[in-house]
Amino acid sequence: MPCVAFSSLSSDGCVTASSHEAGKRVTLLKSDGGTLYLTRDLAAAISRSEDLKFDRIHYVVEDGQREHFLNLQNLLWRLGYTWAKPESSPWPLHVRFARVLGASTRHGSGLFLSDVLDAAQREAFARMQKSPYTRTLLYEQDDDGCGPSPSLPFCRFEEVSEEARRVADQMGVTWLVTEMLAKPRLLPVKTSLTVRNEELSLKSGSHPVADQRDLTGLGLQYCHARLCSLEEKAVTAGLLSSSMDELEASQTMFSALYSLPTSRASKVVEDELCAHLVTLPQMLTQAYVSYEAHYVFRYCQRL
Repeated sequence: MPCVAFSSLSSDGCVTASSHEAGKRVTLLKSDGGTLYLTRDLAAAISRSEDLKFDRIHYVVEDGQREHFLNLQNLLWRLGYTWAKPESSPWPLHVRFARVLGASTRHGSGLFLSDVLDAAQREAFARMQKSPYTRTLLYEQDDDGCGPSPSLPFCRFEEVSEEARRVADQMGVTWLVTEMLAKPRLLPVKTSLTVRNEELSLKSGSHPVADQRDLTGLGLQYCHARLCSLEEKAVTAGLLSSSMDELEASQTMFSALYSLPTSRASKVVEDELCAHLVTLPQMLTQAYVSYEAHYVFRYCQRL
């Protein structure tokens, strides 16, 4: 096992170590004894290894820090930590992701998470207003049971019912999570806040949340809600038992499917659906090994 080559440079008194690049060195201690990010990350990794006894560790950090983590991995490996061996497994020490464009703290354009979540909630509510399938009571009712007309295209967000706020909040978070996970990690995410009608508006690229097509996180959530509604109707009609677990319910539905006439017009689509469903284990394995959540999203999108 190679060791770390430490030395104190006489010219400026800094303590350095060999870099991951041959012939180069990295600074661990400044001449005044001060530490750097690399020094502190090295100490933290060693401490965690001794305390937690983990099999592997990952740093999920933006791609711009790749050089830093290559040096960290090199130092840990040379110190004898086998879990830091380069290319020793399909799981990298540094799980990289691309930048979120339009959100730079160094340039004064950083985004507060609270502002992003609030804007996502409002945009999701705007989509709820446009949808003919929204069942949630959108507006607070007066004491006499009357309130703003549900057919109003727009209203003050302060008039929105608590139930609508809760649903819009869940939908907004769904959209945000999907926006981050729907594409490969190393593709940049274009999300920004703009002012529209004196309120913050959240956009992905050039499209606001409320205008996203159905093949997005919001569309998938709507689809899931419709499937849950169909399942409830099947239970009410006696086609499924409310006491069944998910496996029993699936077996019952597949048995009913196989009992239908093979000459039915929908058989081709049903066969295609079943063929896609059986690829779930392979898809999950691929997503797990590569640390790429977009495989899960694409699977659900096609489903």
